[in-house]
Amino acid sequence: MKTLRTMSTHRHHVLELPTPLMWEGHVDNFIVFLRSQGLVATSIRTKRNHVLQLARAFPDIPPTELDPGSLVEWCGTRAWANETRHAYYSTFRRFFGWLDSRHHCGNISSVLPRIRRPSGTPRPIPDSILVDCVDHATLRDALILRLAAEAGLRCVEIAQVEVGDVYEGADGWDLFVRGKGGRTRTVPITADLAQAIITRCAATGQYAFPGRFGGHMAANSVSQIGRRVLPDTWTLHKLRHRYATKAYSAEHDLLIVRELLGHASLQTTVRYIAPSPRARDAVLDATRVQSPASPNNPILPAQPA
Repeated sequence: MKTLRTMSTHRHHVLELPTPLMWEGHVDNFIVFLRSQGLVATSIRTKRNHVLQLARAFPDIPPTELDPGSLVEWCGTRAWANETRHAYYSTFRRFFGWLDSRHHCGNISSVLPRIRRPSGTPRPIPDSILVDCVDHATLRDALILRLAAEAGLRCVEIAQVEVGDVYEGADGWDLFVRGKGGRTRTVPITADLAQAIITRCAATGQYAFPGRFGGHMAANSVSQIGRRVLPDTWTLHKLRHRYATKAYSAEHDLLIVRELLGHASLQTTVRYIAPSPRARDAVLDATRVQSPASPNNPILPAQPA
């Protein structure tokens, strides 16, 4: 079995999980395959850890000989939320599909059911709660909240913010963001938020949120900070809902909001936008049938003779 070691990338260092000997060559080759597909380092590490958790459950059985029943039984013992289960199943389908293409061992992941990820209702955090949390948070945690709320960043994007990402353009301050799937984007930010990032990076070094073993903080650590600082069931992801809702209210342009959030499709963006409480009244006012003689009064049914 491999011992714990540090995997170095051009971005930062990551502590790897040990690989059971029976799985070692297969996992290493799978990583090479994922890199050839253009996956970013964060996605590769996530998928590798998914596979390694399965490998450590069956260290004496090579993945080419693992049977479908064992895979299903192990997955059934995991207390995953639907979103997490969807992610694991996606990795297993990719891993065992790749394994079958190389060794013709059969794709045992075909027995895994399709998991529907709940779209849910957009739930932007109220400003009163957000302001109170920012006011009572440490400087680090307050900046994490602001990057999610004021710039719409994901946890993994917040983790990677560094000193060179903030710059002043002709129209004001901008933040360079490294998004999902290797996509990048630029989002406008206030001068106040820009200064907060610059000040933080000056104090910490390259990254605004350095990791414990060098490089930047892990996305999961950023998420945990959000859960600790925010009350009840509010999360940093709900701050993206807030950002999307307010951005749409300002311009009523889905294309702009999609670009700011880094979404690939408009359908995803729509799920982030909560209807404005004022929208209902505006619709009622706009659609009400009014009397031409008295615009302020609706037309009433004619009285029976």
